[in-house]
Amino acid sequence: MRSWATVVAATALLSTAGQAAWAQTGDATVESTADLARFCAMDERAFCYGYINGAGQFYRALVGNPEVDIEPFVCPGREVTEAEAVAIFLDWVDAHPDAGEEPAIDGLFRAWVEAFPCE
Repeated sequence: MRSWATVVAATALLSTAGQAAWAQTGDATVESTADLARFCAMDERAFCYGYINGAGQFYRALVGNPEVDIEPFVCPGREVTEAEAVAIFLDWVDAHPDAGEEPAIDGLFRAWVEAFPCE
């Protein structure tokens, strides 16, 4: 089984590539959990929803791939809406203010693991 760190490292690598394009235009930069929380707290959440959808799709692709030996670590057991995923993340950030400087993808997955643990 591949470790949680492998998943996070792979996801962080992909998210960093996307962030470089945003950073070049000066429109947005998401490096930390606090950065992502700021976007997710805005009235216009298109960037936040895109980030969350991308992370969720990447997770499902990794966990569902028989060639990649990764056990599920987020198990909602039901469909989760974008709005609910954002609310879970923002609530988690409020409860863990010390996590603000960690990579955004780490904070997002830690929130989801806490909300939907696999048992």
